[in-house]
Amino acid sequence: MQVLRHGNYPKFISLVNGNIPKMVLYSFGKIEVNSKPKTENIDFVGLVMAGPSMKYFYKKYVSEYGFFTYNEISDELYYQIGLFEITI
Repeated sequence: MQVLRHGNYPKFISLVNGNIPKMVLYSFGKIEVNSKPKTENIDFVGLVMAGPSMKYFYKKYVSEYGFFTYNEISDELYYQIGLFEITI
């Protein structure tokens, strides 16, 4: 069983093995083109890099287990919470 910490995008990408989008990053005067996921990318960069892996994981999950059902909060509220997390 793999343990995955929230925000550990490099580990998630390596476990799912999804594509990484082409990106140009600028940090401290250095430009990187199509860099590999790094542990310091726990922000929006990591989230964007993990996007294709998240889509792949979701499709595989739904095909095996069906759609997520969670009745405690509405889908709209869950969506808003996700957007809020990204903004902070």
